[in-house]
Amino acid sequence: MNKYTAYIFVSILVILIPLTGLLYGLWDMNQPKVGPIGNGDIAGPSTVQLIVIISTMLTGILNLIIAVKTYSDQKKSK
Repeated sequence: MNKYTAYIFVSILVILIPLTGLLYGLWDMNQPKVGPIGNGDIAGPSTVQLIVIISTMLTGILNLIIAVKTYSDQKKSK
C-alpha cells in the first residue's frame, strides 16, 4: 500500500468512525431502559457534540476528495 492509498483509507475511516458512533448513540438512546436507569429523560447528543461529529466528517470528505485527486494525478504522471 503506497502513501496515496493509505491517505484514501484514512480519509474513509475519518468519515465512518464518527458516523458509526453517531448512529450507535442514536440507536442506544431509543432503546427502552429497565431497572434503576429506566424512566428517565432521553438525552440526545448536544449541539457541541453534533458540531464536532459533523465537522470531523466534513474534514474526512474534503480529505477524501484531495486524496483521490492526488492519487489520480500520481497515476497520470507515471
